[in-house]
Amino acid sequence: MEIKFYRISDDRRQLNKTLNASTLVKTATGNIKSDCSIMDPIIEMSYDIALMQCNYMYIEDFGRYYHIINIETGAQRLFIHAHVDVLQTYAEQIRDLYCVVARQEYENKSNLYLNDEIWKNLQIRQAVPLAFPKSFDKDGSFVFVTGGKS
Repeated sequence: MEIKFYRISDDRRQLNKTLNASTLVKTATGNIKSDCSIMDPIIEMSYDIALMQCNYMYIEDFGRYYHIINIETGAQRLFIHAHVDVLQTYAEQIRDLYCVVARQEYENKSNLYLNDEIWKNLQIRQAVPLAFPKSFDKDGSFVFVTGGKS
């Protein structure tokens, strides 16, 4: 199977990784070791020193991206242990989701209209009577003014 090997510096929690010609180290063929899962594959390959610097890979047959966890060497062979990167693999489906973010790391961008037990909202009622500068007619009309901050 054909495998693309990358050297990336993006955070593991980032949705879109930087995968382009400058981060691509090598495209090579390898075999999956028997008795391993598609989520945590072990790839057996011929020894290549260029693959020792890689930390990311894409297996086209599986249609998944993987973080390289460990590389073992032995008898002119490489055994590459990897774990699936669900963020990059399903990035398009994640971006198409419609959802409400209840909490995030930035306090000033939180949605204050959502009830949250950790983030408390205070409701302060303030009523101030003010004298009206001109008199009203004697028919009982009144003026009600409200104001607030956003």
